[in-house]
Amino acid sequence: MTDTALDVATFRARAQAWLAEALPQLGRDTDDAGGEGGPAGHRRAALARALQRALHEGGFAGITFPTEYGGLGLSVAHRDAFNDEVRAAGEAAVDLFNLAGSTWGLSIGMIAPTMLEFGTEQQKRTYIPEMLRGEKLWAQMLSEPTGGSDLAGAITRATRDGDHYVVTGSKVWTSQADFSDMAVLLARTNWDVPKHRGLSMFIVPLDAAGLTIIPLRLVSGGTGFCQEFFDDMALPAANVLGAVDDGWHVATRLLVHERNTVGGGSTFHTMTLRGGGRRAAAMVPGGGLPELARSTGQQSDTGVRQRVAATHVLSTVSAHLATRVVRGMATGALPPAAGSMLRLFGSMAGIASSDVAVELAGVNAVAWRPDRTAAGSSAGLGYLGRQGGSMASGTAEIQRNIIGERVLGLPREPAPDRDLPFNQVRHNAMPGPLARPGG
Repeated sequence: MTDTALDVATFRARAQAWLAEALPQLGRDTDDAGGEGGPAGHRRAALARALQRALHEGGFAGITFPTEYGGLGLSVAHRDAFNDEVRAAGEAAVDLFNLAGSTWGLSIGMIAPTMLEFGTEQQKRTYIPEMLRGEKLWAQMLSEPTGGSDLAGAITRATRDGDHYVVTGSKVWTSQADFSDMAVLLARTNWDVPKHRGLSMFIVPLDAAGLTIIPLRLVSGGTGFCQEFFDDMALPAANVLGAVDDGWHVATRLLVHERNTVGGGSTFHTMTLRGGGRRAAAMVPGGGLPELARSTGQQSDTGVRQRVAATHVLSTVSAHLATRVVRGMATGALPPAAGSMLRLFGSMAGIASSDVAVELAGVNAVAWRPDRTAAGSSAGLGYLGRQGGSMASGTAEIQRNIIGERVLGLPREPAPDRDLPFNQVRHNAMPGPLARPGG
């Protein structure tokens, strides 16, 4: 399965046969693995780990990753053929891969490709195979309580002490940190240079002494994000990812991979699917709305049909846009920053789809039984988090700035602090001792 000359048709046939054998066993617990965090998040993570292990054992993990790091060394066409076979396997298969894909997207879609670019040979040979084998889930610790959208203004501090760095500070809005094993962390290592040039990226085991992880309760009742506190957490100097003080470069590439993964344009992430499935209805623009219209008796309403059709158009355009942008970036016709087009369009389409879903669901999107059996309960939960799609991976406003400046070549916005040493820039101070929720 690691022969780079393996033709796509043969690979497709193997994938079809493997899916037919593996899916009945893997998909049995899918319906019990929903939810954002807490026990439901851990169930989802367990199912995602099981699927990734099965992919590895079956010879389908890391299709486009180099063979020396545990991948198959095959092409995007092979990856697309595998995804086509998942879709052909039916709604339950798409449900399963969308669920697992949302969990592994951080590790395999974002962090592993970044490690391919910046990691040492030892880091790549240690960490990427662990991800592909389904052993280690990763999170990314970037945002801070006092930082807003200014990621480069991070004030979590990493101070060199011999062969270690000592980390103090806090991060927030970290997805799946409560059930992950490892993370990347952006921290300030130099205060005497402009803010973009004094950051470093670190590899962090989430059981490290001095690290406290606190899940955050969301309006939906879930715990999809966490806050982390670093109290003199020690990290070996060998855990720097990329060069010291070059963390902004690493972070920007990580965000490129994030936007590509979330927007459906990743060339690395196997489980990037569009369309079909009950759970896909809450995650994919337009997905599941015809079923919702039928279940609420509105399928014959002309206005409803028009709104559902409009979301289907957005979903179709999103899929074709992903193909075009990925091809453009691969050929050099588009810069890597073009991934922001996928992220921006996807967030706008997701909001539009969520709005239509709530309209169709009516009262069932506002109140439902604890078992969530009423048609429209997922629409209500989706609506509570609809705006998150315009903020994750950078707000919609940031995406527009990136597209304008780095894709269209428009002038940059003024930034008076760009060339000032960070210790001369007015910024928020991290409180000390660090305040923790409820204590």
